[in-house]
Amino acid sequence: MKISFKLFALLITCSAYGQQADNFAFLGNSFDKNWQPSSIKITTDISVSSNAINTKMFTDVLVRTEFTPEAKQKFEDGQQQRVNLYAFAKAEAEYKVNKTWGVYANTFTMNGYAGEKQLTELLFFGNAPFIDEQIESKSLHFLSYAGSGFGATYKLNNTDKLQAKLLFGLNALTRYTSLSTGAISLYTAPMGEYIDASVAQFAVSEQTNGAIKGVGLNVGIDLSYTINKKNSVRIALRDVNLTRMLDYTGLELDTSLRFTGIGYDFIRDTTTLQQYVDSNYSPILENARKKIKWATLPSRINLTWSHKLNNKSTLVTSLQSIDLGKYGITGTVGFGHAFSDRFKLCSSLGYGNYSGILWREAAEYRFEKLNVCASVQGLHAVFFPKTATNYGVFLGVTTHF
Repeated sequence: MKISFKLFALLITCSAYGQQADNFAFLGNSFDKNWQPSSIKITTDISVSSNAINTKMFTDVLVRTEFTPEAKQKFEDGQQQRVNLYAFAKAEAEYKVNKTWGVYANTFTMNGYAGEKQLTELLFFGNAPFIDEQIESKSLHFLSYAGSGFGATYKLNNTDKLQAKLLFGLNALTRYTSLSTGAISLYTAPMGEYIDASVAQFAVSEQTNGAIKGVGLNVGIDLSYTINKKNSVRIALRDVNLTRMLDYTGLELDTSLRFTGIGYDFIRDTTTLQQYVDSNYSPILENARKKIKWATLPSRINLTWSHKLNNKSTLVTSLQSIDLGKYGITGTVGFGHAFSDRFKLCSSLGYGNYSGILWREAAEYRFEKLNVCASVQGLHAVFFPKTATNYGVFLGVTTHF
């Protein structure tokens, strides 16, 4: 059974979030506070992060066909009991139609993984090092999806104290794969010709051939509240959703199976699991097959508190949770300084259980009718690629027609 590099490559498809400050569209909320008709905001947000996988391995996936020995060794020497990985990418455009309504369109992809360290090594590097060994894990979770969406934005409130915006629309999924287990045990035969698997609470989706995998509702809300002249808070809740899957099936079982297929990638493969399992277990799989009618994708919530130190400098603290912490909780502390009414720079440091140490630099410049923002996450990866465990980039532009 050979999974190795392909599985890791799937996980790396690709978030950086601007800090809050006044009078800037990205390092603040002026785009929504001003709500100027015929204005447009375009953003691209890409990041990949892990608590254990180094950025040298990320780069290997992007530019090589295998892991470099030193990057692989650094990962194997790590002391983490579990390996977490989260990759996210999103491109979005929002247009203000009038003083109350706007429209948006986006495209997105996400990959999330959590599993025991030894099991992760088997999945990433293959089962050769585990010949005649039994690998055990308490649980494993993997989710991968991609799609596009469109909808409307609505100004709920806009005063000096409170700004509120509602987002609602539709999403169409073009890829969806979900796998989870409770306790799992894998034994590789002495000659490597098969793997015996014992799984509890095993659930895996079986992919369909249609271009659209599911269609669902998507809701979000942004709230910004000014407490006093120095303090303000912001809550951004995104991607609250319910998706109707189209002709999707999945397997749900507690049993033991023997895998006899060679080169089977149980996460990427679009065909049925059944052809890779010993034929003696076919009745078990048939009885375990069920329709998947509904699915929910991970939602994201950002809490931000901003404290003005003076007219030009702001201290910003933030907390982000993805799917109520299932795919990570991250906290950051940042310092923003406006060098003029046109240029602002924000630096932040943080830590997350799916990212490790975070270092982010963000800058925004305001032209006459154009705002441009760029943010880079994981700058320490440039200097310590085998130690850093995340990187990402955010680019944004706003203009008025």
